[in-house]
Amino acid sequence: MTKWKSELDLTPEWGKASNGEITARELAAVIASRLSRIRNIGDDWLDEEKEAIAEQFLDLSEDVDAGTDHFDDLMSDLYDWADTKISGDFFNAVKACWVKTF
Repeated sequence: MTKWKSELDLTPEWGKASNGEITARELAAVIASRLSRIRNIGDDWLDEEKEAIAEQFLDLSEDVDAGTDHFDDLMSDLYDWADTKISGDFFNAVKACWVKTF
């Protein structure tokens, strides 16, 4: 069973965005902030990639012309990063981060 090095809990804000209570830009700001607070994944490349993704979410949160397609693309990048295996084999993998949305 997969284990996760860290967790990014977006549950409350994800629900608010799904209900139209906050915008994708506001959700992007939350993701940028919480992602930046995750420390010590244990691999320089993963840590650098995490910071790059956080910066892209921050940029998106400040872009008044940004659409949901850009948000969806960044979420895809986030999920790819989060699913990166740090150690272990197929049955005992440790991956970077659980992204909790519900």
